[in-house]
Amino acid sequence: MLNTIILANGEIPVHKNAIEILKNGDQIVCCDGAIQNLKSLGFSPNIIIGDLDSISEKDKIEYQNILFEDKNEEVNDLQKAINYCISNNWYDIYILGGFGLREDHAIANLSIMLNYAKICFEKDTPLNIQMITNTGTFIPFFDTTIFKSYKGQAVSIFSFTKESKLTFIGLKYPVKERVFNYFWEGSLNEALTDQFTIECSRGEFIIFQTF
Repeated sequence: MLNTIILANGEIPVHKNAIEILKNGDQIVCCDGAIQNLKSLGFSPNIIIGDLDSISEKDKIEYQNILFEDKNEEVNDLQKAINYCISNNWYDIYILGGFGLREDHAIANLSIMLNYAKICFEKDTPLNIQMITNTGTFIPFFDTTIFKSYKGQAVSIFSFTKESKLTFIGLKYPVKERVFNYFWEGSLNEALTDQFTIECSRGEFIIFQTF
């Protein structure tokens, strides 16, 4: 399965792990407002997507064969990029540039990622979607999951389903069948070994793991 990178128009990836993920991508779907960031990193896009109002006339000419115009004003460019990937059966998606610059955009982008992951999970579509920042990775999940890690890795779990009980196994601060009512309650934990388990009933969750 192809690894697809989506570059959104947020903070430029600079951490070595984020750059490595970008290098290892099989293809790059670039939101139109992020094309200059991508070029500054020395990479070329396979597709540029958006309403194309944020791209220069020079770039429109240079990349005319890979422009995908989407004028839908009901969704943002990140949603357009994810829609494009899923419509082409590209289900391994790594989002870079989804954080930074504006905090409201970052929160909205996390919600977008979770929503697409939930829709695909409910349809048994094998979507692997992650958001990569310059400090770590956000991953959505919906039931009991084992996560790869390393000793001392900082870990935060955010629950979007108040009815779901969570149990942490292999973390410094374990919990057993606890309901989290607020985002801060599952934050700032730490891995004890090279993996840990989050046991939970069905729900909507996002985990953050530092590099």
